[in-house]
Amino acid sequence: MGNDTLTLISGEKKGCIKNIKVGPYPTKALFTKDGEYIVVCESNLGSDQKGSISILSTKNLRVLYRISVGNSPVDMVIDDNICYVSNFGDGTLSFVDINYYEETNRIKIGGMPRGIVKEGNELYVGDNYNNVLIKIDLESGNKKNIPIGGEPTGMILI
Repeated sequence: MGNDTLTLISGEKKGCIKNIKVGPYPTKALFTKDGEYIVVCESNLGSDQKGSISILSTKNLRVLYRISVGNSPVDMVIDDNICYVSNFGDGTLSFVDINYYEETNRIKIGGMPRGIVKEGNELYVGDNYNNVLIKIDLESGNKKNIPIGGEPTGMILI
């Protein structure tokens, strides 16, 4: 963070392949399932501006689209064509359609959402402020808070 670049590295070459200029304060990057694109979460931390999600081509490593999301996005997970983004600064989740390059929904969950994972039709979001894991049923919209303590930040499914 700090120089607004995404660094591509090679395990085989044991080093940096290329630094790519992206938006302010990138916090995470993921490949799409087909490997055609890199999706970058750009947080704009410390700024009054909202964050964004950028979509880069893996063919030419250039930013093709930039989609505005909530305040200080810090994590994301991609499932098919939807990128779910945790907006730490305003207590929301953004749903971004990466095929149509637009935010299609934003829901308020409160607190400071951080780590996010998806399993089936459920999202799990760590709320760093309230020390809970929020389980969200994407079909019904129902939310359940699960106390876990200790500022949950990153998660992985096992």
